[in-house]
Amino acid sequence: MPKARQAFRLKSSNKPGFAKSVTNGPKGPFCFSQFPSDSGILCFSLFIPNVMQCHCDSKQPFPDCCQPFLEGRLEAPDPLTLMRSRYSAYCTGAGEYLVHTWHPDTLEKLDAATLRESGLSTEWLGLNIVFSRGTPADTEGEVEFKVRYREHDRVVLLHERSRFVRFEGRWVYHSGLHNPPKTGPNQPCPCHSGKKYKHCCNRR
Repeated sequence: MPKARQAFRLKSSNKPGFAKSVTNGPKGPFCFSQFPSDSGILCFSLFIPNVMQCHCDSKQPFPDCCQPFLEGRLEAPDPLTLMRSRYSAYCTGAGEYLVHTWHPDTLEKLDAATLRESGLSTEWLGLNIVFSRGTPADTEGEVEFKVRYREHDRVVLLHERSRFVRFEGRWVYHSGLHNPPKTGPNQPCPCHSGKKYKHCCNRR
């Protein structure tokens, strides 16, 4: 096997002589296995398609994270999940989802086409959650976040504390406060857990 490829050991079977590894090839990773047989050593390789990580920086695969919400197969169960899915919606240009998850009282004249164009024309660089408050049993909640994006060859930071409410039984974005006061590490966490911020949401 060429030295330029990097092999990573996954696991070994309890069968003597069995070996299995994942190797980075020119078209992506593939599984390489070998094991003894009556006719000698049998080898085979299986291509493993790359699974895209979710845009919301959850470190989860996109199909297991925000994609079901964007496709309308599920409704976000809490404000944090909705916040993450809306960020993914901007990244992918899912304008209809952004309208669906925006309270009509504050949506004003924005429409799906405008939001889609805004999302796709922006280079999104990352989402960081500061804190979140709200469970599936609540009727309102908050998520404070920081988003970086590139605009006119410069990196811009959007820092907002967003308010989410129930509308027709589902969570929607209502409004937001830009550049909210900073929460110190020894202050009570804004999520109302009763813990200090450094021992709570700051550990995300």
